[in-house]
Amino acid sequence: MNKYVAIPVPNSNQYRACTIGPCGDFHILSCRDFDTWTEADQVARDLATGKYPNIAPSGEYVNMR
Repeated sequence: MNKYVAIPVPNSNQYRACTIGPCGDFHILSCRDFDTWTEADQVARDLATGKYPNIAPSGEYVNMR
């Protein structure tokens, strides 16, 4: 099952939606970065509910805040 999260972009003031791999590594899903954590978090939540099946299958949302 995929686990979706929002994380900060290193060396930036932006955030992105990602999945967490089995070893705890992050895999970027979004083709863009977001200005606020709230925006990236909403995309992660939407991915978990299956709102964007063309990007990734539904899964579990993990709050990284």
